[in-house]
Order: sequence, then structure tokens, then C-alpha cells
Amino acid sequence: MGAEPTSCPCGCGAGFPAVVAAREQGLREGTLGLAPARKLAGREHAAAYLLSGMPGAGKSTVARLLALHFDRSAHLDIDMVYHHFTVAGLVPPAEPASEAGGQALLAAVNAADMARNYVAAGFVCVLEGAITRRSHILACQQAVAPHPLHLVVLAPAAEVSEERDARRSGKHVAAHFRHLRPALDSELAGLGLWIDNSNQSPLGTAQMILAHRAQAVLP
Repeated sequence: MGAEPTSCPCGCGAGFPAVVAAREQGLREGTLGLAPARKLAGREHAAAYLLSGMPGAGKSTVARLLALHFDRSAHLDIDMVYHHFTVAGLVPPAEPASEAGGQALLAAVNAADMARNYVAAGFVCVLEGAITRRSHILACQQAVAPHPLHLVVLAPAAEVSEERDARRSGKHVAAHFRHLRPALDSELAGLGLWIDNSNQSPLGTAQMILAHRAQAVLP
């Protein structure tokens, strides 16, 4: 863990493996102190949440804070499934090849399968990843069925998400995925709950999701 980070072999721009430890440490330090003293009952609210958005939108921090509002919860990073579960044959996610899209779908559905297991056991499970294709969202919905899937799209201004990406520790990948923004806006339009969190704290965003979670449930 103390070694210097190396570039991810898929070419996405992230540094591994040190970035994993740095990311986890940063999430814990940035969220544990903000966790509410009184938590909602996970068994009563058991459901899956999927947070999407561009790199730097705040998905990881908001996802962890949302999970911390419940006494039984899990947080699954779809990027971690994509990059770390595949030992050989990984295709860079920024590649236009259909194989990259297929592997992105596989990672999302595998994460959603895990989410279903958590929800079935009485946990609230929060997934997060830059999922921009409507078909991938619907595949995740099918994977968590019969449990509900709440879709939340974090949509700060482009310059805000890129600034956040540049400031965070570990990985800086916004430049590799700018091409996803038009797809995010067009493919996910009308789905779930959209939040412009440009001028909102991560805690405020998590609380807004809770307050409007009924709007996030996919039909």
C-alpha cells in the first residue's frame, strides 16, 4: 500500500494499486464524521440505489454518505468491479470497441447482482458508477428485481466536475471520459432523479436523495 501508484493497465488514467487505499482512506475521513447519530432502519428501507454521473460529480462521497444514513448498508463501486475483478482480458473503458461496452455492462450487472443479495438480506445497497447507457440502467434494474432500483443522476456543471476530479486524491480521469456527457444527457433523460449538485455539499446531496427518493424509483 505504501508503494508509488502505477498506471492502470487498461489506460483509463487511474493509478493502481495505491489509489485504492488512498480512495478508501479519503472516503472514510471525509464521511464518517458526517454520519448521522440516528440512522434509519435498513431492514425497513431495504432497496438498491444507483448513482450515476460524470467523473468528479461526487458519486463516491455521496454514495458513502447515503449508505451511512442506514444501520444496515453497503456501498459498491462499479469501477472497482470493472478494474479489479478481471484478471486478464480487460478492455479499457474509454475504448470505442463493442467489447469495452460489453465489459462495462458485465461489471454493472455483476454489481447489481451483489446489490440484490444485500437487499434480500435486509441491507440498503448503494451502487455508483458512470453508467450512461439506458440499456445498462435497465439491465441493472432487472438484476436487482424484484427489489426496487432508485436511479440518481448527479449532474453538476462540467467545469465543476472536472475541478473536483482534479482536486481529489488517487485518480484523475475526467479528461478520458468527456465523451460520455452527451450520452448521459440523452440516454438517461427522463429516468430517475436528477440533481445539479454544483453548489451543494455531499451531505446535502445525500439528504436530498433521501427526501426525494420516491422520485428516483424506476417504474
